[in-house]
Amino acid sequence: MTRTNRSLPIFLSLVFLAIFASQTTAQETKTKWEVQSDHWYVIEIADVKAGWMNAQTLTDGERFKTITSTKLSIGRGGVTIEITMESTFIETGDGKPIEMTSRQNMSRMVIDQQWKFLDDKVLHVSRQGGRIITKQLSMPEGEWFTPLAAERYIAEQIEAGKMEISYRMLTSEQGIRPVGITMTYVGDDLFDNEQISYTVTVWTTENDVLPIDGREMFTSEGLLVYSELDAQFGRMVTRLSTETEAKAKDDQGEVPELMVSTFIKPDKAIDRPHETKTARIRLRAKKGKLPEIPSAGAQRVEDDPDSEGDSGGGGVILTINIDDNLDAEDGDAENDDFLEPSMIIDSSDPLVKKYARRYARRAGKNVFDRAEALRKFVHKHISKKGLATAFASASETVRMRTGDCSEHGVLLAALLRADGIPARITTGLVYAESFGGEKDIFGWHMWTQALIDGKWVDFDATLPVRYSAAHVLTGTSSLAEGIGSTELSSLLVLLGNLEIEVLEVGYGNDDNGHERDTPQAQTQPDSHDNRE
Repeated sequence: MTRTNRSLPIFLSLVFLAIFASQTTAQETKTKWEVQSDHWYVIEIADVKAGWMNAQTLTDGERFKTITSTKLSIGRGGVTIEITMESTFIETGDGKPIEMTSRQNMSRMVIDQQWKFLDDKVLHVSRQGGRIITKQLSMPEGEWFTPLAAERYIAEQIEAGKMEISYRMLTSEQGIRPVGITMTYVGDDLFDNEQISYTVTVWTTENDVLPIDGREMFTSEGLLVYSELDAQFGRMVTRLSTETEAKAKDDQGEVPELMVSTFIKPDKAIDRPHETKTARIRLRAKKGKLPEIPSAGAQRVEDDPDSEGDSGGGGVILTINIDDNLDAEDGDAENDDFLEPSMIIDSSDPLVKKYARRYARRAGKNVFDRAEALRKFVHKHISKKGLATAFASASETVRMRTGDCSEHGVLLAALLRADGIPARITTGLVYAESFGGEKDIFGWHMWTQALIDGKWVDFDATLPVRYSAAHVLTGTSSLAEGIGSTELSSLLVLLGNLEIEVLEVGYGNDDNGHERDTPQAQTQPDSHDNRE
């Protein structure tokens, strides 16, 4: 049986800088599994070798198991992060799912997840630090494939000479949400990689998770030998190789830099960004069309048909007023995902609950005041602010007291939920006067929104103030699906693909009730922003 591997979940994880590692559960270790196929791949990002991937298929005579192991080295503002991942899927010979298991090592604490497929339900069990969360989920609707069933289907369609192949499949990185993929035939080619040479068919690919087209090469037996995603911040490639080549270290010791390369220099600088109360900002896509930018919280979005980039894709105008929040969407207040604990936003952790009670109680009964008290607590509690942590859970962060914007956002969301306040994570950009060796830039960022009196209100625990108008919101998520949330997938098409024009900013009223001056472009002092 051939072995394909979809690189989609891996690169989605890279964007959120998480560390994934999946493995079979303990009860599987007694079973003797025989290896049927074993393939090694080199992974490159922006033409720099990032690491390797190993894809295996095993069988015990009745069941089949697919395992994909990956090791990557990624640069974040001069800090190198080692990322390891592994995903496992067990199924029958006719494609009936039995079990997915996942071990996610975000930083120091391990998250184990298991999906057991029953007749019409899926039992999902998550474990971290002695805590267990059990959920009964509905079986995914519609027609979809397990990994090996998808491989067989692709091989059959290629053999039949199909020009377009569409299917949906499950992966452990995306949980029980099937990923829809469409392949379109381009032509035949020769894949020649020194010791490896295959005649291949070439396909363009589209999927319903990442808004980025890909390119893949398959042998006549359905073996994936090459996969490419042309992201704006750099081409991401997975190519078949030997184990020796895959594990060989880069002679120059170079790693792909995924943070500094995505900074955006606006048309003008913003003075005193933390003090901004209102703003009007124009966004354009350098290439293609902008994905939908949300109107939520303090941000309102309107089309700007007169603003066209080189591609003619147009742009949008953002109007931001941090004291005028939009109504939440229908159903948000009843959505349990914004209140229930998850493996990342683990609001049921005893220490998280303890701090939530202590600091919210001191603020009194007003919900806004309680939320702001928790934000201030997180700002002070995370005393070691830096980029070395990839994506830690709230329970880990509250103990380790270290992290960057993602740890601040996740911990605050957990504290809010522990206090009974619905909360979600937001992603976007924040203006920094100085960060990562660059000045006057917008950098990718994460913060928190709390549902208060029917409105989503923004809280940024990395700042000394609640929020500022120097933020651009691009996505929101409950993180119920984990860091690979499809709600945040539009982020990838925006990285390295945005232009920002600052139209105006305001600072509210002074002590005499007069509107403060709106600054123009000017040279900024060499100061340090509080965003980590």
